[in-house]
Amino acid sequence: MQGFANLLGVAIERQHAEEELRASKALLQQALEDQDVLTREISHRVKNSLQLVAGLLNMQGRSSGNEDLRQALADAEARVHTIAQVHDRLWRHNEMRSVNLVEFLGELCTKLRATAPHFTVGCSIDPIIVPTDFAVPLGLLVNELVTNAFKYAYPEGSGEVRVELTSDSPERLRLEVSDQGVGLPPDFNPARSRSLGMRLVASLSRQLGGQLKWTDAQPGTRFVLEVSALDEGTGR
Repeated sequence: MQGFANLLGVAIERQHAEEELRASKALLQQALEDQDVLTREISHRVKNSLQLVAGLLNMQGRSSGNEDLRQALADAEARVHTIAQVHDRLWRHNEMRSVNLVEFLGELCTKLRATAPHFTVGCSIDPIIVPTDFAVPLGLLVNELVTNAFKYAYPEGSGEVRVELTSDSPERLRLEVSDQGVGLPPDFNPARSRSLGMRLVASLSRQLGGQLKWTDAQPGTRFVLEVSALDEGTGR
């Protein structure tokens, strides 16, 4: 009888432990679901707030009589729109933690084509999965480089810009944005440029933890960013 009582006690304790474990798992699952909903809601609100800022910049630009200021505000509006579009895509595709660059950059290239119908945007992307914190500045960098090529590479107002992203190992990737336009001026020095666009390119490249360089593509210009080891600087 004593042995039977001991076995019964062990069985009861085990049942209680299993019930507590199931309850803990249910609470954890609910917490994860709540966190996911909250993250998506925050991203959605960020996108809406950015669209509001873009609208304010547009209103300010249209009311300005200074052409330089109007152009600067238009450039700022375009950049804010790009950030809003990135947040919108992350929210719609539930890419809060990682992003497939084939889809992400492919969609970005499609939108860039739509904004400049006289230009061709070629896009060749290796299938690479990266953290969202890496994908966002990478997308902003591609947007800045392509729109800069639209503005400065082809004075006649039409041409081709190519975006290529390759990876020869899980630890390395190489971004190349090139055109066949007028090329770089002879005294071009990106480190000394006072252009906001060039400063943004340099800042985003540093944020990605990569080595950047500009080269004469003969004809045109080639921008290359190489990220080695996708280390702590990339967030991956």
